[in-house]
Amino acid sequence: MKTILTNIITFTIVLFLFGSIISIKEASAAETNLDILYENAKNGISDLDDNQMQEILENVEVQLTNKNPENNVLNVSETPRVQTYSTAEIIESNGDTQLISFTTFSDVSLNDNSNWNGSLYDSTGSVRAYATLIIEARVVNNVNGLRLLGTSGGWTIVDDHVKSITNRYVGIGNGGYGADGRFINESWGPYLLTSNTFNRTVNGSFIVTAHEYQIVTTTNATLSTASTSWDMQMVLRFGEPASEL
Repeated sequence: MKTILTNIITFTIVLFLFGSIISIKEASAAETNLDILYENAKNGISDLDDNQMQEILENVEVQLTNKNPENNVLNVSETPRVQTYSTAEIIESNGDTQLISFTTFSDVSLNDNSNWNGSLYDSTGSVRAYATLIIEARVVNNVNGLRLLGTSGGWTIVDDHVKSITNRYVGIGNGGYGADGRFINESWGPYLLTSNTFNRTVNGSFIVTAHEYQIVTTTNATLSTASTSWDMQMVLRFGEPASEL
């Protein structure tokens, strides 16, 4: 039987609450140490306040699909669990322009409840998937808007219950309306990856936040254990898509 686990947390961007650019903290050098970023996300440490983080944690979707449901006949049952954490950093701040990074971590735990050898194996934190979006927030002619500059991320095997990560690829999108009213629908990829990390720079168009818009990155990978394989998709989406998207 096909098993699908969906864990949806909302990710609505609030870069322009009450019509102004975020000015929560002074800009600081971006944190690049993944362990520190993870601890920041897990402990709720962010350059945005708690209310803003709660609002922007709206459209993070993680879906896991069992590729080998026939293994259940061997009394091997894996029940995945997902926990998601996010943090934000204001990397640069210069007048009406800010450079902001948003990083999300998804801890995937595959619990192998097997009677095959008379034992119960409980694996926690089998894989950690993570992704960062770099977004420029600025005001152009008194119009608030965003521009996607890039995305990075990857997958880390946390314990040896997961034997391999394969079939990795990432796609990126930037859509909405420009300051001139022109509809913008940009996409990059999907890019097939040859390692467990990725880093893609893009030159997204300026889109205004007064109208519907969407900035999105989608990562996909296959997580393989000794008993089965799971297709994992993680989607980070900012904003509500326009009808044309």
